[in-house]
Amino acid sequence: MHVPAAIQHMLNEYKLLDYIPFMYAAKLGKIAELYESYGDKTADIVTATHYYVSSAEYFAEAGQHYRSAVLRMKAAQKYRDLGNLDSSNMQYLVASDIFKDLGKKDCFVICASQIAKNFWLLGDYDNAIKNYETCIRTNVALGKSKLNAEYMDCIGTILSYVGKYNLAILMYDNLINMTGDARYIYVGGLLRILSFNNSIHRYLTNQSQSFIGSYYGEYLMLLAFSPEKALAMYDVYKDFVGQCDLLDILLKKICDSKI
Repeated sequence: MHVPAAIQHMLNEYKLLDYIPFMYAAKLGKIAELYESYGDKTADIVTATHYYVSSAEYFAEAGQHYRSAVLRMKAAQKYRDLGNLDSSNMQYLVASDIFKDLGKKDCFVICASQIAKNFWLLGDYDNAIKNYETCIRTNVALGKSKLNAEYMDCIGTILSYVGKYNLAILMYDNLINMTGDARYIYVGGLLRILSFNNSIHRYLTNQSQSFIGSYYGEYLMLLAFSPEKALAMYDVYKDFVGQCDLLDILLKKICDSKI
């Protein structure tokens, strides 16, 4: 990797003050800052990644462990941009260990969620779920359970992808109880239809009139009771109910079964 001239000059230049520990640590910190600055400025992703890793290493050597972890995260994102998800996870793991040692549990959760995302992209669903569960447990311990909706949604979606609809239904039912969000009610209904769960009628009966009268509710009713009409009306409703992978799966399943 090319070392910028300004950094190479600092590495080659030894001063008497460098033998004083705290002065040498300050010098290492300055080198780390320069590497970060060069990483921020370069348009080449590979070069930026190497600069961020070098910055993280020099911050660690300077004793600035929090900043080292932050640079590990920046490097991890660059590795993801390059499609190197294994290296991305390695950087996030190093950062998460540092944050854990520093007691920065909010930052630890962010790293765990990004590791989960990478595993998801890799198709390693078990480890993706495991890391999202780590996020959930940590937030519960911090008294921040309300922040778990995103991670529960991710787990529910993964369970849906792998066809574990009944487990996904339980996850979305918990989300509904937690948030009352119409989108989760909608997804819970989709999953019941996908799993051929006979409770869809009772499920819809138990929803509020405000939900039944919403675009979510209207389209869910169509899917449950008039799937052929729902297919015909899809272009009308898709802009209101939004893009939903579960809906795409459901429509394919309906078409395949030739309902």
